[in-house]
Amino acid sequence: MRTLQPNPVIGSAEQLAEAMKREILALIESGKLPSDIDSFSRLHDHCDANCLGGLCDATTLPSLVEQFGGYGPENELPQKMINLVNAAQETVNDWLQHGRRP
Repeated sequence: MRTLQPNPVIGSAEQLAEAMKREILALIESGKLPSDIDSFSRLHDHCDANCLGGLCDATTLPSLVEQFGGYGPENELPQKMINLVNAAQETVNDWLQHGRRP
């Protein structure tokens, strides 16, 4: 499914949201996502939306985990990283719900 190169280390929710938006637009352009997609939750009907923005890339995920302090004692993701991802997904959801306006 990946259509873009892995992202460099992402330092903010805004950077991650922009990477997700670029990937969504590329997937729409290629026909892998419908052009009328209007929410983040609907993305899951067509792809693993949690991987958008490079989050499942072999380099991006480990870099983010390290950037936010490493895995927890039970191999859980760092909470600050989860907060960043949630904020980015909310931004993308708003963007989709408002017609993908810049």
